[in-house]
Amino acid sequence: MKIGVNARLLLDGPLEGLGRYTFETVSAMAKANPQDEFVLFFDRKIESKYLIHSNMSGQLVYCPTRHPLLILFWYEILLPIHLKKHKISVFYSADNFLSLSSKVPTLLICHDLAFRHFPEGLSKFYLKYYQTFIPKYLKRAQSLGTVTEFVKNDIKEYLPSVESIFVAPNALPSILDNALTFDQVKDIEKPYFIYVGSIHPRKNIERMLQAFLQFNDENGKKYAFLLLGRNAWGTGNVQELLTQPNIHHINDADDATKQRFISKSIGLVYVSLSEGFGIPILEGFAAKVPVITSNTSSMPEVGSDAVLLVDPLSIDEIASAFSIISSNKDFSTELIENGNQRLKQFSWSKTGEIIYTKLKSCI
Repeated sequence: MKIGVNARLLLDGPLEGLGRYTFETVSAMAKANPQDEFVLFFDRKIESKYLIHSNMSGQLVYCPTRHPLLILFWYEILLPIHLKKHKISVFYSADNFLSLSSKVPTLLICHDLAFRHFPEGLSKFYLKYYQTFIPKYLKRAQSLGTVTEFVKNDIKEYLPSVESIFVAPNALPSILDNALTFDQVKDIEKPYFIYVGSIHPRKNIERMLQAFLQFNDENGKKYAFLLLGRNAWGTGNVQELLTQPNIHHINDADDATKQRFISKSIGLVYVSLSEGFGIPILEGFAAKVPVITSNTSSMPEVGSDAVLLVDPLSIDEIASAFSIISSNKDFSTELIENGNQRLKQFSWSKTGEIIYTKLKSCI
């Protein structure tokens, strides 16, 4: 079987959610199925560091997809030509998008319908693109998967005509990049909580930091907060909060350094307004720290009994969670133990096996 892979989001630098999912699932499938060929189609340059198995190769379909019109051109004009040229049996796309014009059977992974619930989180052009094309993509896919039961049910509510949807969850990121040593990054003198992820309105950063400042004022300002992630957009109010005493921001770090920061923290805080999955929850489990997360969307499903759930719209409730984690050692230990067990439910080999079986059924 010759499997074409959408490698559009396998970029230089630290991988983010959809790119991470693509890399981990493809590498798991390639390792388990050496008889098959996996052809990765890149849009900017071939990143050879992702071609880690001998049956993985890269092809350049050059058109940097930085605008909806370029995305359409890549998927509908350029990509079908290359899929035909390389005699691809089935196409795997894990970034919510696919080619409507290609005749190659396609398996699509839809990670969330955030545009439906938080349209303000997208620019005008991207919102229109999502509203127009995501329904078409979901209907076009020969096989449609997602990462949680929450998103599966959300898709069914959005498009009742789409009946068959499988779940292939995320797992803990493997170490890909060269790790910095902890001595190479600035240490934080006070005990600190940590957030990992982009600085974006949907991530609820403003309420999270306001809750921390409220908690810290009530506790003699003896704690710190570290945000680890790039600035996205719509972060004007957050930027002012980032200048407050005891709040630190590091733009980004590789996986190993990120895990070191998490493991040295009091707890990981991820109180997003909506998520299709919420990978930082697993990163907190792996680092053996307690996790505070939202009681909405997919996060209770992913965290199960291993997280402290809060209403992401309540600053007081988030501040109370800071207090519970910092003062109740027995409860924190219980969360850590449950997290260690919960983490065993997620693995890229299992997810790759699910996707591979579905890919074969498309042909």
